This record gives sequence, C-alpha cells and structure tokens, in this order.
Amino acid sequence: MPAAVVRAVLDTGAYAADVRTDEERAARLGVRQVPTFVINGTPVVSGAPGPAGLQALPTSPAVR
Repeated sequence: MPAAVVRAVLDTGAYAADVRTDEERAARLGVRQVPTFVINGTPVVSGAPGPAGLQALPTSPAVR
C-alpha cells in the first residue's frame, strides 16, 4: 500500500471507529497479546505460539 494512502487514512481517522470497536471487543474477551486467535468468540491461542501451538488448535467441524 502506498505511503500516501496510509498517511491519508491516519490523518483522516477514516477507520478510527472500527478500530475502537475492535479494541473494545478484544478487551471484553480478555485479549492481552497479539496475535490472538479467536474461535467461536473464545480466545484460544495468544501470542506467537509457533507451529506446535498452531497444530494444537481445535479441529472440530465447528471451528473450520
């Protein structure tokens, strides 16, 4: 993405409301690290788990 586009978005606050909504949702879910994987509304892996941590994610059809 060109720097001018990024600067325009930051200067205008075009997505500020969306970011605040995401921050509020993360706070309600108890998210304290990024990345955090949220499956069906539940944080299941926080931080950078590496390949072994990602392989441990639930694999039921409800989360595919």
